[in-house]
Amino acid sequence: MSSLYLQEAAQGEVSERLAEVAAGICAGGSDDVVQTAIAKALAVGHSSGAAGISGLLNGYAACTQMQFQASADSVLAPAF
Repeated sequence: MSSLYLQEAAQGEVSERLAEVAAGICAGGSDDVVQTAIAKALAVGHSSGAAGISGLLNGYAACTQMQFQASADSVLAPAF
């Protein structure tokens, strides 16, 4: 099942409930808005919703780390 989700995500297709979580976070939504979206996503399957949210948040963390690293590299790079 997860490989199917990954293939669909690569084509821009995502779960509507995960999209709502992402939209709430990216828009700086209130805690109530984000928590409601998370509760809806967690209601999917036995553990699929939780796994989806985990993947989403890990993806955000990886992107944030890459952006931070790119900034640090440009500041710390020797000027030759």
